[in-house]
Amino acid sequence: MLLGEPMERRTIEDIDKELDYLISLTENGGGFGDPNAERAHDRKIQFLLSLREQEIAKNKAEGSNLGDPDLSAIPRLIPLTEVKHLDPELWERCRFSLSSGGDDPRAWDKAVRTATVVLEERLRKLGKTESINRDATGEGIVNLIFAGKNPVLAGKLDEKQLKAYRDLYAGMMAVFRNPYAHRIIDPSPEVGGAIIAFIDLLLKTLDDVDWGSSGDEA
Repeated sequence: MLLGEPMERRTIEDIDKELDYLISLTENGGGFGDPNAERAHDRKIQFLLSLREQEIAKNKAEGSNLGDPDLSAIPRLIPLTEVKHLDPELWERCRFSLSSGGDDPRAWDKAVRTATVVLEERLRKLGKTESINRDATGEGIVNLIFAGKNPVLAGKLDEKQLKAYRDLYAGMMAVFRNPYAHRIIDPSPEVGGAIIAFIDLLLKTLDDVDWGSSGDEA
């Protein structure tokens, strides 16, 4: 390397290999006949240790996978680790089923079934659909609110929004509500938790809708 030329950046793996070699020399007695050579050897080890710490810090700053990963996002990716963030009614209803044990798929089967009912009842209450069709359930409730010639939210959402909401909530009813209402599914805890977290998001999304007089108590 020429004088003044920038030093090539060394990886942590390369540094560790050199450290292992130098430390093994020390552990085997070194064989240093000259005290100055031994001191230079120790200084090189200290330099490499310092260089290693600098590389770890650089990798973290650059978002590299090297070094210790930042796991602070995990609780945000798994909302059930923070139940205080769940819709209060959703958690209150589901927790009784889950109190029998979080590893039991049968508990999650009941909890998911309950969660879909909470969502259905919330839609029924906000949209006051019983005054339109008392027998409507599931996707029927969704259609009364978001679809047809005169949906409950006509004038509150534009046509594209109405269709998007209808597809979203009707999809939930078809994919999750209906199977869990009529069959024993027994999902894994991971799947059950993900479904409940999704339903929690759907409930929160309903809070952002302008229900106007349709959301008032009868």
